[in-house]
Amino acid sequence: MKSWVCKGVAKDGQPRSNQSPPGPHDEFENFGTDCAICGLTQEQVEGGGGGAGLPIAKIAAAAAAALVIGGIGTGVLSRINPDPCQGNNPPPSCKIDPELYTWEPARFSWGQQTLFPGNASVPRTEGIEAFNQGDYAAAIDSFQRAVAGNRNDPEVLIFLNNARARQKGSPFRLAAVVPVDNATNSAQEMLRGIAQAQEEFNQSRGDGEPLLEIIIANDGNEPEVSKRVAEELVKDPSVLGVVGHNSSDASKAALESYQAAGLALISPTSTSTELSSDVFFRTVPSDTISAESLAQYAKEEMDISNVVIFYNPDSSFSRSLQSAFEKRFKDLGGTSSSQDMTDSEFDAGIAVATAASDDGAEAIVLFPNTDYRSVAIEIAKANARLQNRKLPLLGGDSLYSIDILKTGGASVDGLILAVSWFSGSGQFEAFSQASEKQWGGLVSWRTATSFDATQAFIKSLSSGANRSTVLDNLKQVSLPANETSGQAFEFTADGDRQSDPVLVKVSREQSAASGVEFGFELLLD
Repeated sequence: MKSWVCKGVAKDGQPRSNQSPPGPHDEFENFGTDCAICGLTQEQVEGGGGGAGLPIAKIAAAAAAALVIGGIGTGVLSRINPDPCQGNNPPPSCKIDPELYTWEPARFSWGQQTLFPGNASVPRTEGIEAFNQGDYAAAIDSFQRAVAGNRNDPEVLIFLNNARARQKGSPFRLAAVVPVDNATNSAQEMLRGIAQAQEEFNQSRGDGEPLLEIIIANDGNEPEVSKRVAEELVKDPSVLGVVGHNSSDASKAALESYQAAGLALISPTSTSTELSSDVFFRTVPSDTISAESLAQYAKEEMDISNVVIFYNPDSSFSRSLQSAFEKRFKDLGGTSSSQDMTDSEFDAGIAVATAASDDGAEAIVLFPNTDYRSVAIEIAKANARLQNRKLPLLGGDSLYSIDILKTGGASVDGLILAVSWFSGSGQFEAFSQASEKQWGGLVSWRTATSFDATQAFIKSLSSGANRSTVLDNLKQVSLPANETSGQAFEFTADGDRQSDPVLVKVSREQSAASGVEFGFELLLD
């Protein structure tokens, strides 16, 4: 929906029973039906008369009189609509079982603690304290102020919506597993997409319709930790599905636990073709599709017949890209050789010079996993030193990062990548603009594919949802372009996303950020 601005004042100037806190506030741009600061609806602010009702004082007086007439006669009115998650005996859906998440509990959060202490603020801290006390109304008030103070923080927006979901009662629950420890930026990017989908869904719900709650888990992209995190999540019967993990190796380590529990996993970032299970889905093109697109472009558009591939044979992500590219390139009549970029005796300068002079390579293909991106930069710099003999560069989406532009500089100029999403492509423009308004800046492909993963889960929710119904519904999900980050999609029988990657190129003419000389431009949509 289009954005609208609220200043905390209804069109006719009268207070409303749904307004909390009452009174005017600074201008705030909203994207849902209710103001995130005060709760006024768009209709109440812009006109139409819906929900005008009586002023708050008259409603309170009438309600108090009704209580006395009804024989309660306490003389005190605390709430007209009591919070179902407060009191001595809240329903089970309002709380997380204290016997769950006992292994390294600091890795799990739904509002009771932060996983990003560097984003601390007074309202955020007050919101967490209120959430822990079960005072969700106070938590909502504090988290709203925290969101207004830092619109780029996805965790606090998730906390706000979790408090709303608890207050309403009987929420749907999903988990999001992200690498807070070792890849904080990637974790934040993923959570922005998840939080944006949660916000849109919760804002669209009517009376009596449950909201969505997100449990955030931190696996640090460490496979052993990922496995333990998955084991904790499957123990919680209220978790209906999981968005994550980030790396292919992390997803692979966790997948066995999800399979045994029948718990659906949608990864927005794990592309390895070695990931296969009845419960596994992804909203990013698989390595096969991305590598085949690169191979075809190299052979048919660049007229290249011989390439050298640098990869990590111990990474499922890197290995599957190498295998798929090699096969497709060979089918097209090309030849390739592959080198282990993780070898302890690997020398980028020697490897590149040898490939160019002795092996007759016409291009370099870089397929590092995230741990070896620095080695890929060394290879690119060694290639740049060849000057007139410099070879064209192609690569996988692990290199689709502003860090690569910063550290690689001119050495990565012209690098061609196959990626899942690009803000400069026309089909993704609407989502890109909406996200920029939501977060106050440009978002990454991880935000887009994480949004899509959450949307797929939301589409699979139904009254009385359980893990089995969610899993069955996911296999039938079909999302139009206006409900995704830009591309309509459905899942194949293997759980892959039916959509094509986008080819982009590093260019000096497209600065990615202030102080960064290079950026990405659309090569082939």
